[in-house]
Amino acid sequence: MGLTARKYSLAIDIGGTFTDLVVLANDSESLAVAKILTSYPDPSQAVLEGLERLLKEQSVHPGAVDRLIHGTTLVTNTLIERSGSRTGLITT
Repeated sequence: MGLTARKYSLAIDIGGTFTDLVVLANDSESLAVAKILTSYPDPSQAVLEGLERLLKEQSVHPGAVDRLIHGTTLVTNTLIERSGSRTGLITT
């Protein structure tokens, strides 16, 4: 009987102020969280920094992640704050 490698789910939420990351062991209810300031103008920098830190702290190899869930409120915040570029939509 062979050993089964532990697998993990990873969730990332990029918000206007913070980027939140959660890693969950699929075979248990063991989870860990990290929160990092969202980086501008490139939010992916905070994601990569947070991932590296969280996975290292939890001794999780990136190859053991078999599910990724991503969410963001960046677009919603831009619409609410009316801080994006002026755009128009023309339809026929």
